[in-house]
Amino acid sequence: MGGRSIYADLRLGNLARPGLEEINVTALVDTGALHLCIPEHVAVQLQLAVLEKREVQTADGRSHLVDYVGPVRISLLGRTCVTGGLVLGGQALLGAIPIEDMDLVIEPARQRLTVNPASPNIPLSFAKGIGAGERLPVSGMGTLLRGRGLAGMVPASPHRRGSDECSTTRLRLIPGARRKSTPSTG
Repeated sequence: MGGRSIYADLRLGNLARPGLEEINVTALVDTGALHLCIPEHVAVQLQLAVLEKREVQTADGRSHLVDYVGPVRISLLGRTCVTGGLVLGGQALLGAIPIEDMDLVIEPARQRLTVNPASPNIPLSFAKGIGAGERLPVSGMGTLLRGRGLAGMVPASPHRRGSDECSTTRLRLIPGARRKSTPSTG
């Protein structure tokens, strides 16, 4: 198998301390890891709070008890997410959870991380179990209404901020997902 390693330039910040300057970190993209892993000096520099201790099994099979810190804001390729981080090792690792949260994909031929071409403008998330016709409250944007079929969620009414459209998170239903039955309204 082999192949070259993929690295990504991240901007990390402490969401709990917005006045604190964010830092740039080069991270190994590691889909075998679940979480963001950061070296201790990064956690100290960002003044991240220790949220709890976690047991982590590394690739060599050994277990380690490490600090889980946060809240960490990750910015990359115009996408952001907020997560916790495991304080471990001397190299930052970007794991599967933040990669999925920001809707990023790996391009093996180009050996790089990029935005999902199926959703180039905003990250796509999935919400299973939401039924047809259900209204979803969305903070600051009113309500989203599920249309007929599996075409996805659409804004119930247009929302504008100044002259620019508000960004919304698109939700797509998964075929076969369980739905609540709703009484029909003749």
